[in-house]
Amino acid sequence: MNKLLLWLLFCLGAAAFVLGVSWFADGNLLGYALTPLGLAVLLWSALKLRRISLRGNLMTAPQNPPDYAAVAAKLDEIEAEMKRIGMWQEQPLPPEQYAFRQAFAGDTMAFDQWLQFILLPRAREIVSTRGRFPPFSEVSAQAAREFDTHPLDTSRLQTLLYEFDRLFGPPRF
Repeated sequence: MNKLLLWLLFCLGAAAFVLGVSWFADGNLLGYALTPLGLAVLLWSALKLRRISLRGNLMTAPQNPPDYAAVAAKLDEIEAEMKRIGMWQEQPLPPEQYAFRQAFAGDTMAFDQWLQFILLPRAREIVSTRGRFPPFSEVSAQAAREFDTHPLDTSRLQTLLYEFDRLFGPPRF
């Protein structure tokens, strides 16, 4: 089906849903029919346009996986920058710090430790085994939050992490 037609159906479905909800709220009986019809058209066209998955998660347009050599080179740059600014830790982490439950291991280690001991090794493993990369990366957004008040000059590291993210496609939001 033509993509332009699908987008038109998507917009019409959204408009019908909004109109149906407002009519429903006003007690108009047409709202009872228009709301589910608009929602059905909206969801069907979104599935066809691949904007949501069957599990209901928002998806971005399918991206080509990043080049393994480009990812490996960026990882090397990130490690070199962490060493240059004195953020590299020579001692390994105790095993209990790897038992994290939060994103970016925020419950057991600092963000720079997560970069060194989790992100870099896992990404290098994917490169060396020619494994499958995640569909997107948002490490730089977390870095901006974590390094906002960091005493070291992390601007170059944040730039490298942003460039790493862009290897996986445009920002999702």
